[in-house]
Amino acid sequence: TDGDYEACDDGNQQNADGCTNSCAQARCGDLITRLDIAVGADGYEACDDGNASESDACSSDCALARCGDSVRRVDFQPGDQGYEACDDGNESQTDACLNSCVAASCGDGQLRMDLNPGDSDFEFCDDGNADNDDQCRNDCSFP
Repeated sequence: TDGDYEACDDGNQQNADGCTNSCAQARCGDLITRLDIAVGADGYEACDDGNASESDACSSDCALARCGDSVRRVDFQPGDQGYEACDDGNESQTDACLNSCVAASCGDGQLRMDLNPGDSDFEFCDDGNADNDDQCRNDCSFP
């Protein structure tokens, strides 16, 4: 009968290998993180939370979420370690999202290059200090 079908049977009690204890082939999304595959090898799972959410600690391809992976985590609040205000996945420090997954802002020491004069949040300069009497004012304009 169909209820007796075994996709595999490796004869052990190890659930985190290629064949689960229910005789099903292990797969990403089955809530079991495989421990029998080396990091970087095909089929490696760093995590397996079994859901399709891309915005939590474990992506749907069983990789750990990280700043810079192009997916903004929504399971943390501002101020929490791991919080991402943005995540554009690129290596540019001169756009709206810094490489640390913090939204760019005047005074962060990074000059935005993705805006034009007249645009909201345009920066003529950004020296990242609190000195308003130097070559860049605190509002990111020239004196």
